[in-house]
Amino acid sequence: MNELTVLEERLATFQSVSILQIDKATHSIGITFNYLGEIYTGYIDAVTENVELIRHDRSNIGCIHNVGSTTLNKLVSFFDDLPSIQTICS
Repeated sequence: MNELTVLEERLATFQSVSILQIDKATHSIGITFNYLGEIYTGYIDAVTENVELIRHDRSNIGCIHNVGSTTLNKLVSFFDDLPSIQTICS
């Protein structure tokens, strides 16, 4: 199984993440997610597992701000640590 397929399957486990693009030429996947009312886009290199994150301006989604770089493992850990809504229900 190639890196892109493995990465796509790994990301598909997170309901809050949408896969925007799978680019075979660059071995990368583009994702988007919403966190605390902000829309983020991430570009993940399937080989190095480096992630570049940008945040979209609320009033103009086309206006973007570089958040920085991280790793796939840190991003996955972030999503793993988010509580589910069921944790506040009785």
